[in-house]
Order: sequence, then structure tokens, then C-alpha cells
Amino acid sequence: MLITGAAQSQYLGMVRRYLHATPSRPPRPNAARRLIETYDVAVKQIAAGPRSWLTHPRPYPDLARYGFRWIKVHRYWFGYLPAAIPVITNIFDEASDIPAQVAADILPSEIA
Repeated sequence: MLITGAAQSQYLGMVRRYLHATPSRPPRPNAARRLIETYDVAVKQIAAGPRSWLTHPRPYPDLARYGFRWIKVHRYWFGYLPAAIPVITNIFDEASDIPAQVAADILPSEIA
């Protein structure tokens, strides 16, 4: 399993936000832990070739133009390119502004 630089940045950015305290919000280590666990589940599902996937996260049909497959695990959307070695392209929380943040990057930079 591979991951693009954009997806890796999205993932690590969410982990950092969960762990970083602000004046109005305490750190959320349980949310970070849940994201990490969810990521591991998604990697296993994608590697196994999910039986059900979507062409876009609901309710964003315009994102089908990127050609990614999408699965939802817990509250997170994972975009990926199916291949002999799949590539994770995007990772989002369901509450994020997915259309504004989706990355068209398909070049893997790391092993997931």
C-alpha cells in the first residue's frame, strides 16, 4: 500500500490538530487514537480490495471526475486508486470541506 504526499499531509494534519490544545479547546488524544486506528482499518480494507466502494464521497458527485474510489471508515473518507499496489490519495473527516481540499495528486511518496 502506498500513500501520496497530499494524503499523508492530510492525515498527519488531522492527528496534529487533535493533539494540539488551543485556548478554546483542549487536546483530543482519544480522537487522534481513533483516527490512527481507523487509518489502519482502511489500509487493510483497501489492500483486500473492498467489495463496496463509491466513486465519490456523499454528497459530492463532482468529485467523481478525479477517478478515485472512496470508502468510509468510521467518520473518515479515504480516496484511493486501485492497482496491484493501491495508492491512498485523500483522507478526510466527514465534517471537513472535502471539495475544497481534495487533492488530484496520484504520485505515491511513502509506504502507507
